[in-house]
Amino acid sequence: YLPAAQRPAARSRLVATCRAGLHDAAPGSDTQLTWARHLTRAATVSADGTATMRGLLDGGALPEGLTVDADLRWACWVALAAQDAVTSAELDAALAADDTMTGRRAHLLATASRPGAREATWQRATTDESLTNDQLRALVQGFSRPADPPAPAYAERYFASIVGWWAGRTMTMATILARGLFPGGSLDDGQRPQQHPVVRQARAWLHEHPDDPAALRRIVIEQLDDLERALRAQAAAS
Repeated sequence: YLPAAQRPAARSRLVATCRAGLHDAAPGSDTQLTWARHLTRAATVSADGTATMRGLLDGGALPEGLTVDADLRWACWVALAAQDAVTSAELDAALAADDTMTGRRAHLLATASRPGAREATWQRATTDESLTNDQLRALVQGFSRPADPPAPAYAERYFASIVGWWAGRTMTMATILARGLFPGGSLDDGQRPQQHPVVRQARAWLHEHPDDPAALRRIVIEQLDDLERALRAQAAAS
């Protein structure tokens, strides 16, 4: 909801707030674990959390009473991956240490979250029909996770592809793709929400596909509504 120029500072404040909450929470409490989980989420969009993620993994910044279980450990790896602060070898080693169904999904999410993996992630998510529902969710989540939004070209590819996804995939998988890959965006200086390219593309697609499946149109309408709400908030905060 914030204009793009205000986000880095807000993300830094969020990391600092979560780090302080983790430090101040009672050792071993549910509150402590909650702060730790929120800190990993904040660290996915701010490099300010990278050192703390490393500290949770190697024990150098581990608060008294906090147990870093498999879920929290993978959340740290995903945050580091989203900041491009981890190597493929490290992620593979983490998978070797937790080669379970949950670990494999988390490894896929971490790999897909790396900024440089976006094109490969798009290609696999949209063309690999051997994926399970959970694997597809991980890829789509990773594609959308990095702090920087996808390039405008992905919006064009999205609107050119959704009818084919709907016709060629299961209902669940088509829904994952249509919802999860819907393009977002930020307002440029002086731009009004209705002028945003994705808003125009979505409205044009709805106008040109009046007879497409109602469930698919509903997804586009709902995602467009979410985007327009965000853009109005950005305009108000500018």
